[in-house]
Amino acid sequence: MNSSHFKKLAQIGIALSTEKDINKLLEIIVDEARSLTCADGGTLYLIDKPKMQLRFEILQNDTMNMRMGGTTGVKITLPPVPLFNTGQPNHANVSSYVALTEKIVNVPDLYEAEGFDFT
Repeated sequence: MNSSHFKKLAQIGIALSTEKDINKLLEIIVDEARSLTCADGGTLYLIDKPKMQLRFEILQNDTMNMRMGGTTGVKITLPPVPLFNTGQPNHANVSSYVALTEKIVNVPDLYEAEGFDFT
């Protein structure tokens, strides 16, 4: 990591610690994570523990010119991702797999990825 990365991380830390609007805060998290990783898109979910599902909060994709949730005013209409299917852990979706296992999954190219359902 070079000094410009450290400077950027410090700026992100300040922004995260001073932002009071939860929707703007979640957008900052996704925007900056995408910037640091050069990602075309990003999604942020929140866990709904009583319903055992992941609820979409922020959805972004530059190729598809899509920004939903957060402060955009565009409601995300995709259904929540269940953490369990018929009582078994849902490891078919990468998001539920990560939430359940707490493991990091790197998907270099979503369109060439195997092993998870990205539909």
